[in-house]
Amino acid sequence: MPAKLIDLTHALTEKTPTWDGRCGFHLTIEHDYLDDQNAVSFKVQRMSLDCGIGTHIDAPAHCIKNAMTIDQIPLNHLVNIPGYGIDISNRLDQDNCLTANDIFEFEATHGTIQENSCVLINTGWHQYWEDASHYHNKYRFPYIHTDAGELLAQRKIRALGIDTLSPDRPDSGYPIHSLLLSRNILIVENVNNLSQLPSKDFNVTIAPLNIQNATESPIRMWASNVPLHPLG
Repeated sequence: MPAKLIDLTHALTEKTPTWDGRCGFHLTIEHDYLDDQNAVSFKVQRMSLDCGIGTHIDAPAHCIKNAMTIDQIPLNHLVNIPGYGIDISNRLDQDNCLTANDIFEFEATHGTIQENSCVLINTGWHQYWEDASHYHNKYRFPYIHTDAGELLAQRKIRALGIDTLSPDRPDSGYPIHSLLLSRNILIVENVNNLSQLPSKDFNVTIAPLNIQNATESPIRMWASNVPLHPLG
């Protein structure tokens, strides 16, 4: 069956929404083409960024002391992960949350979520990405209820992704981070283009920078083997 690739990441710019609301990314020119007098000229750039900026991955060490860091994640945990797309965007609201009941309803139609899969939650919030203030919204954005996190942990998934700044909000005490990362379940935040995914039958690849001792990293992530005409 014909298939396609879908980029699940946002491009980094100086307008990228960040957790604390400040600019977390800078790209500057160190050497421009006109600075060269040689036959071949170069443009050289420097970037500075927060590790947890844009579409990025949280390693277990992000909140679990002495746990696995970014550079310790096995490559086979990042490549061609069977994917599931759960869509709750029909009730888009800043206080919407994914619940265990949502997962049970999804499984009633699409089958039980399998071990070592990547579950991607489309809340619809990604549509506000270009408006950093609205996307941040003083930490009011869709999130994941603890009962849903517990169910996904029971399913022994490999990774969870969501199209918001976090599956947790500061007022919740970060239960999803603690619950999943303590079980070596990776978390991906600020995912893009989830509305283009079917509910299942695709693969996900997550490509973080190989940074020693890092607890977070920007990533390129994509879905592959996506049917050209998904059936939901």
